[in-house]
Amino acid sequence: NTTIICSIGDLCYRKGYDDIAKALGSIDKGFVYIVLGAKEPKKGLWGQKNNAKEIAEVKHLLEGLNDKVLLIGLVQNPEEYLKASDIYIHFSKKEGLSNALQQALACGLPMVVRPIEGVPDYILYSDKNCLFANSTENLEGQLNMLLDNSKLRVDLGLQARKLAAEKLDVDRIAQEFINFIE
Repeated sequence: NTTIICSIGDLCYRKGYDDIAKALGSIDKGFVYIVLGAKEPKKGLWGQKNNAKEIAEVKHLLEGLNDKVLLIGLVQNPEEYLKASDIYIHFSKKEGLSNALQQALACGLPMVVRPIEGVPDYILYSDKNCLFANSTENLEGQLNMLLDNSKLRVDLGLQARKLAAEKLDVDRIAQEFINFIE
């Protein structure tokens, strides 16, 4: 009966985990927050070569949520975790078109997303298939709204799944590419 909130991304400040930890630390409702992504520095993993200190700091911030956080680490089956989740947070401060965000859309998860440049232009529409948040306080408010309103979670999730099926269909994307080249 506990709401599961999920994020995917290595433990670093760029992914917004400092803001997420602050927002979640202020919420008094029941939830479990799971994080999929590198939780220990790995020399061979892109972006993880020299940031052991940053990973440790972010890990410490998240572990401050005590029994409300589970740092899962790298997994081969993120869709299983996403399908078991109720809410997805994507609060990166800088990002390209995120695979994790697309996976959450495809799994039909309601999302709270920082509307960084490029992300809202293609697949996200505030109040239609996700909620946007620009600050820690705004993130906390949007999460509280989703935690309190299961109908809103269902509606946003259905729209997210519908949009993923329309926009992220590989056959459609390939045909658009072929048309562009021709």
